Amino acid sequence: MNHHIEPKALVQQGERLKALIKEAVREALNEQRPANGAFTRPELIAHLRLSKTTFDRIEARGEGPRKTKLSKRRICYLPEDVKAWQEKRRVL
Repeated sequence: MNHHIEPKALVQQGERLKALIKEAVREALNEQRPANGAFTRPELIAHLRLSKTTFDRIEARGEGPRKTKLSKRRICYLPEDVKAWQEKRRVL
């Protein structure tokens, strides 16, 4: 019995699996939201549905949402700052 799967079908299966994993991660992050709703960097990237590289570029240009320093080495993004940033970037 020879089981041969076309490369195109494998790629499509991989893409579907990748999308399912991303959605599961987003849902898990949303369930773990702190009471004040502050986002960590990875949570914000998932929430905005951007790639890490795209978000890195936005921040490198100084165009990212305002950061709040929690401690010497920890930052977060407050929901109101993220919303203000999104409104500022709105095109229509």
